[in-house]
Amino acid sequence: MCQSNSIRIICKLLYDAIRYDEVPSIETPVKNIVYEVVQNNSIEDLFSLSAMISELCGAAKRPVVLMIDEVDQASGHKVFLDFLGMIRSKYLKRTTRPVF
Repeated sequence: MCQSNSIRIICKLLYDAIRYDEVPSIETPVKNIVYEVVQNNSIEDLFSLSAMISELCGAAKRPVVLMIDEVDQASGHKVFLDFLGMIRSKYLKRTTRPVF
């Protein structure tokens, strides 16, 4: 599976979780960001996913927590490793880019 398809799937899964209120504590501004990017199909690559995550964190009034399940199953996939690398990079830059 190519990177853009995998990233779109991640966004659609997040969209579905919000749409069906699986995480009721997600705030409306955060929900609206996810709705907009999925409906406009504007997440095409890891860079645009990274930008969306930064926007989500900036819009949230409380800290955003990301939980990843099945790491052992996904660890051999390049897209997943690239995603984890992107999250790590955001974490390391948190002092200069405090939105994360």
